[in-house]
Amino acid sequence: DQKIYINGIKLVLPPKHLLTLYNKLYPNYDKFLENLIKNRQNFNIIDIGANIGDTLYRILSKNNNHYYCIEADDYFFKYLKVNANNILKKQNNISIKIINELVGEELEGFLENHNGTTAKLNKEKNTGREKIFSKRLDQIVLENNIKKVDLIKVDTDGFDLNILNSGLETIKKDKPFLFFEYVNTNPSQYNQYVNFISNLKYIGYNNFKIFDNYGNVILENSSFEDDNIEKIKKILASKNIVDIFCSRNL
Repeated sequence: DQKIYINGIKLVLPPKHLLTLYNKLYPNYDKFLENLIKNRQNFNIIDIGANIGDTLYRILSKNNNHYYCIEADDYFFKYLKVNANNILKKQNNISIKIINELVGEELEGFLENHNGTTAKLNKEKNTGREKIFSKRLDQIVLENNIKKVDLIKVDTDGFDLNILNSGLETIKKDKPFLFFEYVNTNPSQYNQYVNFISNLKYIGYNNFKIFDNYGNVILENSSFEDDNIEKIKKILASKNIVDIFCSRNL
């Protein structure tokens, strides 16, 4: 296992995990949410695709926030559990709940470890592991009695939009900050994301920011006007992977 320290707390990583390399090569990697959360009070934060807990480590604050970390893969979930316990030993006033679930709309398949850093869902090929079935985000929110969701972060290698759609009732009701990954694998994926982003303004979202996959800003905060939607379309058409942040007026 690898061990690194983030905000003074030991994070344990699998032997082949690439986070150590990312930290050295990309100084802006995973920094945006850290800066967004540090001055927020009493937030309920849902981290989907929590992996080993590295995002959790970065966004930790002493502001009575509540963290719900969801990871479907048993291998990474074990590390998430260890790392959550490491945090609680240092900061026993922090509220962390870890949840071993596949989130989404009618997803099913077999998880397989990919390069020691992420897990991928194989819908057809049996990887020798138990087949798993998804649970809607709205259902998870209800089961965990989360009265108001303030931030939803999703990073699941191509399933982000499916997951967000499974939590639409929560998104409409609470208008949480949204931070998710866009992965352009085919034209239909592009169209679905464009439609989703366009529809967010009707839900009440009016600001967005786009980053490359290493945390560098591509498009600054801007209002959901038609010309800005066109800017987003151009970026999504030209990039394979970007991160998108959406909010109401900050």
